[in-house]
Amino acid sequence: MTDQELKQLAIDVYDGKVWTDRQCNENNIDRVFFILTFMDRDDPLFDKMKSGEVVLLYEYLDKQNTMGDPSFPTFMSMQWLCKEEYVKFCGFHEQYKALKKEFIS
Repeated sequence: MTDQELKQLAIDVYDGKVWTDRQCNENNIDRVFFILTFMDRDDPLFDKMKSGEVVLLYEYLDKQNTMGDPSFPTFMSMQWLCKEEYVKFCGFHEQYKALKKEFIS
């Protein structure tokens, strides 16, 4: 992802437009990101997740499925960040958080 895309993602996560795996627990992550249930264990993405190369799963809430448990969203799609993108994303998220806090106070 470009820095601009990571900045937009940071804004959208902070503003509650995105659901991430950080909002899940081990018992419901595959019910939130339903596509994980169907993922072939030989899929290169699955290997990247197991190895820790992929460190954040997410999806925009406007893509949530209407079926499933009403206590959390479910998605038939997902996006992800690798380690390098995640480090940048975290920096942008903290910058945006500080800017919003300063603006409001």
